[in-house]
Amino acid sequence: MSKYGGPVLCLSGILLALTAAAKPPLVAGQWPDTLPYALGGLALALPGLFWWRRSATPLWGETGQAEEESGPVAGEGGGLEGCVAALQALEERLPSLTLPEIADRLEEINTAWVVPLSRRHPSAPGPRFAQGELWINRARSAAGDRHLAETRRALRWALESLAAIPPAVTPVTGTASRTDRAVGPPVNPSCP
Repeated sequence: MSKYGGPVLCLSGILLALTAAAKPPLVAGQWPDTLPYALGGLALALPGLFWWRRSATPLWGETGQAEEESGPVAGEGGGLEGCVAALQALEERLPSLTLPEIADRLEEINTAWVVPLSRRHPSAPGPRFAQGELWINRARSAAGDRHLAETRRALRWALESLAAIPPAVTPVTGTASRTDRAVGPPVNPSCP
């Protein structure tokens, strides 16, 4: 009950206060006879609100974003090398997969590898990693829109961008240099 005590107390206090305050006074210029109930409802709602806000656990099926996006990060499961290996495995199996399966696998790779790596070291590998992340997102979008050719092209460019990062320039070491330039096709291939 402690998990739901704050929300229940807060919402029941608000409900009591609103229903009590909805009654108009019988005589103009006087307070309604339900005023003590409205104030009592507010007195219940405020401690319930503070209790609710202090609660550290998510309520009613909500999950923390960090729990959803947790996965192998630098040093646990290979870091960037694991991401490249997962993309290579997907590229090899690409002809035998359907677009929904490709979209699901790209979502798994993004959640398990790309997001944790970019959150752990947001600017460490420089533009190559950012470009690879962009192409993975584009491949996910194209797969969701059922464009197989664009999905394959974006996946290939994502793999080229991430594989081009030298081993010394990874989110593990965080030693990006000024010579770290984006590789592969332009960000928007339709532009001249």
